[in-house]
Amino acid sequence: MNWHHNPRRAPTAAAIIAMAAVLLAVACDSLPIIGTGSPAPCDRSQAMLEALEEATGWDCDEITDDDLADVRSLSVSGPLKQSDFAGLRLQSLSIYGDLEMLGEVPVKFRDNIQVLSLSGSGLTELPPGTFDGLTNLQELYLANNDLTELPPGIFDDLANLQRLELWGNPGDPFNINVGICNRTDGVRSHLQGELRQNCASITDADLASLQSLDWENGALTELPPGSFAGLINLQRLRLYQQASGRIELHPGAFDGLANLQWLHLADNDLTGLPSGAFDGLTNLQRLNLGATNLTELPPGAFDGLVNLQELNLFGNRLTELPPGVFDGLTHLQYLDLRSNDLTELPPGVFDRLTNLQTLNLGLNDPTELPPGVFDNLTNLQALILWGNLTGLSPGVFDGLANLQKLFLWSDLEELPPGVFDGLTHLQYLDLMSNALTELPPGVFDSLANLQTLRLLGNPGEPFTITHPNTYLECEGCRVVPR
Repeated sequence: MNWHHNPRRAPTAAAIIAMAAVLLAVACDSLPIIGTGSPAPCDRSQAMLEALEEATGWDCDEITDDDLADVRSLSVSGPLKQSDFAGLRLQSLSIYGDLEMLGEVPVKFRDNIQVLSLSGSGLTELPPGTFDGLTNLQELYLANNDLTELPPGIFDDLANLQRLELWGNPGDPFNINVGICNRTDGVRSHLQGELRQNCASITDADLASLQSLDWENGALTELPPGSFAGLINLQRLRLYQQASGRIELHPGAFDGLANLQWLHLADNDLTGLPSGAFDGLTNLQRLNLGATNLTELPPGAFDGLVNLQELNLFGNRLTELPPGVFDGLTHLQYLDLRSNDLTELPPGVFDRLTNLQTLNLGLNDPTELPPGVFDNLTNLQALILWGNLTGLSPGVFDGLANLQKLFLWSDLEELPPGVFDGLTHLQYLDLMSNALTELPPGVFDSLANLQTLRLLGNPGEPFTITHPNTYLECEGCRVVPR
């Protein structure tokens, strides 16, 4: 139901003050009116009569005390009066339209009210103590009013509050200690579970005390801006296999996490990766986006991650890499792009990754590699190229002077002479399961530090090769002295 503010009549100051004594007397044993005892069911405002008749199914002169006590949920428009709530033991109450509360009668509140909505009621202020005594209230809706400020501690007595909505007020966002009550259900429930407190009791100091969050099999459906506001000391955040289906990630979702070092979003179904998703995470060192169903990376997706050392993008459905997408990751040491649908690599896509040590391009779809694609990876130690490569261009590995491990499970039919020249630190070369029938003479001669060579699964095995290391471990081949 939507509640809208009626501009024809603003509530008076007296009406607002009286609201504290009346509106929330929704479950009292009895509620006197001036000069009389408890009213008969028909002695109520017209709006309340209509609501009670609809709720009970009876005309007002047929409604009994038991009928009133059995009403658990009610939605009614103002104006109302105190006596309207006599005999009711409501658990859920929605009041919409302009409020006009008459009289100031002391009442004894019961504690069974759980849901209260005053959205769109034209409220301009909340008197101190308005919600005192509502210890079982779980949901409070105050959206679309005219509130500009809140009294200190206005929600302190709401020990079981789980949801609070204040949007659509002139004072939004309010600076209160129930900030997480206003967050999405998934984020709020996770934080309450982590801190073992209801959202209204969680303070800024509680949020600041968290250094690690590990949320698995939760119910996250979206991460709006400010989802983790206040977690200023969080260093590790792992959101794993959320059971809610697709998760919508908004720009600014991770705002305020300036000290975050590790962010794990793998094995979730993200709707996409918005530009600026990771803005402000200047201390992030590890980012795992594996198996998140990504189909594309926006330009500048990783801008600002100046200290990132490890990036996992495995198991997605990426078909291309935007030019320059990794340019700002000058400290990156590990990049995993395996099991995507990449058909080609843009020239220069890795040029700025001068500190990269491991690059995994396995199980993608390129059939060839552009010349010079690895030229600037002077610190690379491991390169994985499992996939559909049918050929290698001469000099494709030039510049990889520190490479120690090279995996080439693919569809290679031949090796160009000298293709491995310059790989003087290579220790492990895997050429299994290609389509090689013969090898160029001396193709491995320059690999002075080679310790393991694997040629199993090729049509030409067993191969006879020459190599200076007669103790070379050779699978699918035999070594003869050079």
